[in-house]
Amino acid sequence: MKRLTEKAVDGMLAINVRNLMMLTHALTPALIQTWGSIVNISAVAAYGGTIGQTAYAASKRAVNAFTRNTSIDLGRYGVRVNAVVPGPVDGGMWDAAFAAGVDRAQVMARMKHLIPLEGRWAREQDVANAVAWLASEKPGCITGQVLRVDGGMLS
Repeated sequence: MKRLTEKAVDGMLAINVRNLMMLTHALTPALIQTWGSIVNISAVAAYGGTIGQTAYAASKRAVNAFTRNTSIDLGRYGVRVNAVVPGPVDGGMWDAAFAAGVDRAQVMARMKHLIPLEGRWAREQDVANAVAWLASEKPGCITGQVLRVDGGMLS
């Protein structure tokens, strides 16, 4: 909390919440015409604390609430709204952390005990598959759900 600034909070909320809300608002007429589907991206940080992640965790929790509430608002028009919550993904933000000097072996060893699915981190394709499925017509009447792709981390 010592490094939390108003600028950092505003930036995080603008990126993860405000932009999501404004984009959804702008696309709503087209989504209603096509019975479209929205799939938002959240994070496991929304469910628990991590040192130095206060604004990020709060913004992702807001994504979950926005997803559920928007599914109610748009459901009457046939629009489904869901979210995917990736756990640790091998690649992406973690690659940047490892490149910046975070010890990969140490992190992997610690995470192994937190992920029941044999300590296996999700692949980027695992997350993409979940998004593609939720965006397709296959889920039928599934809406307002927050699907965790986390190897059981939050079980």
